[in-house]
Amino acid sequence: MTDIPRRGDIWSTDTGIAVLVISSTVYNEIASEPTVIVVPVFESEPDTGFGVELGNEEWAAPGLVTSLRKARLARHRRQVEIQTLTDVNNMLFRILATPVDQSGPASAEYPPAAHSREPAGSTPRFETPVPVAAGERRRW
Repeated sequence: MTDIPRRGDIWSTDTGIAVLVISSTVYNEIASEPTVIVVPVFESEPDTGFGVELGNEEWAAPGLVTSLRKARLARHRRQVEIQTLTDVNNMLFRILATPVDQSGPASAEYPPAAHSREPAGSTPRFETPVPVAAGERRRW
């Protein structure tokens, strides 16, 4: 990779996966920083339900945000329009800002005492992973 990845660029990785760069161009220009922040790009609306259409029959999946080594970026494909990048940012914000569902029996204690090291009703220091059965929603 010789070009500096810029916010809003779509790149192909060395394995052929398309990604949209969402980290700031200033961050990306830091030579000692080996990574960029990206979201995967798909050829159809992602199954996650949080897709943003990028045009050219491509969709971003902001719910799958991750870091990626700059060295893995192989080919710059194109840059998305500013409004499209804003739509991706807004979707990511919606995902992160959506309040926890407070309805139902599990909301009486957070996290549920049966799965927590914290006393019921206390403010947790961390969340303990709880297995969730297929098709079941975690309600806390």
